Amino acid sequence: MVTQVAALDAGLLLVLDTALGATAAAAAVAAKADDAVVLEALLCLRNLVANFPGSRAVVGLVATPPLLPPPAPRDSVLDKLLHVWKAAAQSTGEVHVACTEVLKVVTLYAEARSHLCKAGLAALWMVNQRSSATPGSKDGGGGGGGGGVAPGVRMRLLVELLRNFTYGEDGQVHVLKTPGTVTVLVELLAARWPTVRTAALEVLCNLVSAREAKSHFAADECLLPNLSAVLTSSPSNPQALRLALWLVWSLACDSEKLKAALRFHRIPELLDGLLRGQLAS
Repeated sequence: MVTQVAALDAGLLLVLDTALGATAAAAAVAAKADDAVVLEALLCLRNLVANFPGSRAVVGLVATPPLLPPPAPRDSVLDKLLHVWKAAAQSTGEVHVACTEVLKVVTLYAEARSHLCKAGLAALWMVNQRSSATPGSKDGGGGGGGGGVAPGVRMRLLVELLRNFTYGEDGQVHVLKTPGTVTVLVELLAARWPTVRTAALEVLCNLVSAREAKSHFAADECLLPNLSAVLTSSPSNPQALRLALWLVWSLACDSEKLKAALRFHRIPELLDGLLRGQLAS
């Protein structure tokens, strides 16, 4: 902790800003961010913001560093991090994963969430998610720094980023207002990786508390069939089952339309079967 404070006082954010800025500029031209220097900068950044008392480091990330005199355009460290993240989206390497891990931490802070909402994080997340789901994504040797990362791990990190982002009400509203995001999350309930399915459930449970959520959920034709499949296949996964049950209860609460849809998809019968199975065991 003392080392982190000393690093901030010594201007570490300015050093990281320079490293990320150089990479972002190169990425705009070459569409690749595979420099080992940026990976080290990202790892330093992750260590700096993780478990740091208060939000001093995050405030430094969203502030515009006074490196260039006006009227030269100046991005914050967080802006440059997003540039690198977007440029590395087509890779399966460590730079993209490191960017996602840093964003997972900073989105827990209101200052960073507000900045990321303005930057259109949900739309950028959609681009990254589509790239991650594409079988032909470049391997780690072709860009993105370091060796390739397993698709399930990368997808899980991306969904966990959105989970952290939607802990805040501003993040929930931003995600719901971004077209297609709910549809992708519902599709991920059928992902072949259990950890991804669980993370998608966590995001949906965060979103369902938002005022605008019920209309989005009611309009998605795949939500209840996929949720039924989760309930059927999750008795051995207590966390996923708990989240699915919470989501069912939240959907039914104060919505006659969704209650009717739940009955149509025979969700009450599924719940009754699960209860009988628990009592029998």
